Amino acid sequence: MAECRLARVAWEPSGVACTMKLARRLVPELSSYRLASVADRLGVRFDGRAHRAEADARVVAEVTSRLREIVTTRHGLSDIDPLMLVELGRQPGSGVTQFLERAARGRGTRL
Repeated sequence: MAECRLARVAWEPSGVACTMKLARRLVPELSSYRLASVADRLGVRFDGRAHRAEADARVVAEVTSRLREIVTTRHGLSDIDPLMLVELGRQPGSGVTQFLERAARGRGTRL
């Protein structure tokens, strides 16, 4: 966020899909939600060194894609709007199932 201010770029943090929050809601059995742990569980491999911007960005993109696949396959959704992932990350753990059930009935795939 500080870099955005320096570059005079508006940034709205409420529109961010956090992979850690999504993983906590969609893969609750993990003991750690570090990027490396989530990536390993989802079968995503680092092509470079971890904690390097490009390698981390590529892994986050692939992890997000895999989490999206979990939503579509487990809950019968054919199309996921990116804003739905943002909203899913905001749900309390106990509200995820109900949120996804509403989406599967057609009231949430497009927010």
